[in-house]
Amino acid sequence: MRQRAAILIGVRKTGQLQPLSAVASGIGAIQVWIEAQPGFRAGAGASRVITLSDDAAAVTAQAIRKAVKDVIDLGVVEQLFIYFAGHGVNMRFAEYWLLSGAPDDPNEAVNVRSSADLARYCGIPHVVFISDACRTAADSIQAQAVEGTVIFPNPGPNNEPGCVDLFYASMVGRPALEVRDPAAAAQAFEAVYTAVLVRGLSGKAAELVEPAGTPAVGRIRPWPLKTYLQREVPSFLLERGAALSVSQKPDAIITSAPDEWLAELPALSQPAPVPPAPPDVIAPAPAPRPSGMAMPGAHVPARGVERESVAGIAQQAVRAAMRGKAGVHSRAMRSIAGAAAAGASSAVGLFARMRQRVADTPAPHHYETQCGFEVHGCGVELAAAWGAQIEILGDERRLLRVTLGNSAAANVLIQLFDGRGMLIPAIAGHIGAITYDETAREVSSLEYEPSDNTDLHRIVAARLPALRELRRTIAAAAALGSFRIETDADLVALLEKMRSSEWVDPAMALYLAYAMHDSGQREAIETLSAQLNATLGCGLFDLALLARRPAPQPEPLASGVFPPVPLLSQGWGLLDGFNVALPAGLASAELKRHVTDSLWTLFDPQGVALIRAAIDAGDSGRRRADARGDQRRRDVMTRELILVHGRAQQDKDSIALKREWLDCLRAGLAKSGLQLPIPEDKVRFPYYGDTLHGLSTNVPDDQVAEVIVRGNKEDPQLRAFMADVLDEIVTRKGITDQQIEAQAQQALRARGNAEVIERGVLNWGWVQGILCALDTHVPGASGASIAIATTDVYYYLTNAAVRAKLDTGVQKAIAANADCVVVSHSLGTVVAYNILRREGAIQGWRVPLFVTLGSPLAVKKIRTTLAPNKHPECVGKWFNAMDPDDVVSLYPLDSTYFPLDREIENKLDVDNDTPNQHGISGYLSDKAVAKRIYEALVAP
Repeated sequence: MRQRAAILIGVRKTGQLQPLSAVASGIGAIQVWIEAQPGFRAGAGASRVITLSDDAAAVTAQAIRKAVKDVIDLGVVEQLFIYFAGHGVNMRFAEYWLLSGAPDDPNEAVNVRSSADLARYCGIPHVVFISDACRTAADSIQAQAVEGTVIFPNPGPNNEPGCVDLFYASMVGRPALEVRDPAAAAQAFEAVYTAVLVRGLSGKAAELVEPAGTPAVGRIRPWPLKTYLQREVPSFLLERGAALSVSQKPDAIITSAPDEWLAELPALSQPAPVPPAPPDVIAPAPAPRPSGMAMPGAHVPARGVERESVAGIAQQAVRAAMRGKAGVHSRAMRSIAGAAAAGASSAVGLFARMRQRVADTPAPHHYETQCGFEVHGCGVELAAAWGAQIEILGDERRLLRVTLGNSAAANVLIQLFDGRGMLIPAIAGHIGAITYDETAREVSSLEYEPSDNTDLHRIVAARLPALRELRRTIAAAAALGSFRIETDADLVALLEKMRSSEWVDPAMALYLAYAMHDSGQREAIETLSAQLNATLGCGLFDLALLARRPAPQPEPLASGVFPPVPLLSQGWGLLDGFNVALPAGLASAELKRHVTDSLWTLFDPQGVALIRAAIDAGDSGRRRADARGDQRRRDVMTRELILVHGRAQQDKDSIALKREWLDCLRAGLAKSGLQLPIPEDKVRFPYYGDTLHGLSTNVPDDQVAEVIVRGNKEDPQLRAFMADVLDEIVTRKGITDQQIEAQAQQALRARGNAEVIERGVLNWGWVQGILCALDTHVPGASGASIAIATTDVYYYLTNAAVRAKLDTGVQKAIAANADCVVVSHSLGTVVAYNILRREGAIQGWRVPLFVTLGSPLAVKKIRTTLAPNKHPECVGKWFNAMDPDDVVSLYPLDSTYFPLDREIENKLDVDNDTPNQHGISGYLSDKAVAKRIYEALVAP
């Protein structure tokens, strides 16, 4: 009898996400199925099933790792099931299960794909991951920082690879759903995917039960189960009364042999007839194995693909392109083109629109240097090449000419107009075409072709149109997470299309390598990588990564690999599993946080700055040149004053607003007999009031608090953020539950409503009570103003578009050739701090004094969202001032509430005479604050 084990993980509540109702019932259903299965008990009857659920205690990564190790250490287990029910996210095309401590602790999550890679070498022949979790994108700045951890140990040197199957409750980008169970109590929920899965594994679907060689036993195998789940989960939703617009389509990656099995049960008295293939299934024709390509001994049988799913549409299109019928002669491609033209919302429409993003990209031509790039969709702000020369050409700055010399390749950093950037290889004799979708802010394709003034181009020119069509079809499938190789025939056809004795298409080799990795074909990747290296003269990072076994200790890839980071985003999620260390200066954990959701690796502006700093630090000649330039600038420098305003500045004249700030500062200086020591043209006032107001809300200020807290159901993260801040304020100010309830009931009675108020900051009535209690019990406080200010901070921290617009104006105001004293207020302190810590050292800024007035930085929710916090390297001293009755600032920036590696000077007794104790005039007119700014401006 096969020895089996299971680890069942259930996380009902994580962070601020909505608690899940069906986690316990899902685990219970799996446990019932396991109890009826053979092999899960040891000889003495002890169960080999470990359950980790937050019903009992917080679920931690350490607890899961220990459970996995305990099972492996038994030394007898031949099949291990790992089931997870809870919240999941998909970032950079990688899956993460969120545990109890996530996302506050970025490591309290499971990196599913890297764990699966290590599971292959754990010594257990067959490991099955079952994920009843969402695969949607992270929607908060905290969740985007999740790094995850692997739950399997590093492999031993002699461990032979086993098989790993992954079953997902939904396709990439889609949620996993819960519905009410009509057979249970009124409030009982059941997990859709788990319910259908258990139904299938329990033998209730007769067509799944296959004879096992003896009359009494039937077995259920992975591939038929995958097809069953894809068909039955949508049907189950309809059974439960879900609307037609509600959908869930499961996914799976199967690498086990066709005769592998998941469930064993009594056989039916008569074998169930195999139903005929429905008309929406395509059965691929068999094809011979490719010569010289290492293939696994038992590959996936031809099972067919559903036409109506995204995966099915993608496979139809790819197969049509492989047959050279991807143009108007293909019925499949004509229907896809028609769906795009009609704006269809179906799977075919989704695929069609994705393909349109790259289909019209012009084919690259040439430079006289036979190397460079063409950028489509956005201009280039900055380009730097290491080991080569690079020039930006053309009025639109979209052409990059590279001179390599005798090198086969060089690393190139390209920063686009919106601040995002790529680190990619320039390859000798090749032109790269980058397609950037400025609306989605992602790179939808990167493709290389031989420069048309090379001998190689003349050799392969006849093949390029068909290759281009196939490459762009695959790019669309990969962008949807739906490019898979499910038969030997598909692999053969792809290899024949993309390679010849003279040239291997680099982009297609990357797409194909990840698809082969999903199918467990490492030997095939090794062969492909060697062929690509031979034709290009260099290696590509992703192929070198996927072609290796996981290492026992972190180590870098071999030399001669370009670039020093993954080219496709999904490679970032595999670094930990393969134990690959990035080169010195490019700390993978830090840099990974700045990889955006794009098919090809695209860094946000902070990531670009980190790369520039890392590479410049290794270029001593350049560093010495910059140092000499800084000294020349220092001889003629003039100190400047940068004023960064807060919220509620919309519809104001920026010149008048600047004058208002300076008048208040002069009033404060006059109390010490001082005058402003610099001319007004040395005072910069970056104005973003209208931008912020337009992006954060279109509602009048007298109505915005209610809309924010009560009506914005489209943004539950905003409501949760607001709730945390308000809860902290009432605790800090000593407002009791009784005071809040009294205010809430009074507000209800004023509207003629007598409903009962439920305690809790996510309840509107209770929140309204908090806002009214602040108005009543805290002198000068305004509940509405606090709600609005908190919302502005939230949008700045979580909305990349808002953040980019605000940062750009402030960043341009800080000169690189002058010492700048930066004075900020309210939301402006958050903006200024974020920019200074991120860009200060990179831009070479010098800030002898950073002043924060009425700052909310120490509010826990804001502090943790900005984490990791650090003293900006470019800042000499930091001075913080607050009125003790200013509800927005709430805490001092000291070692208790805002601990940094360097001390911040705090003035905690400002007597702000504005009505809400928060206004800028009351801070700048303070004698001590004004004098501190003066001293920084005149200091030598």
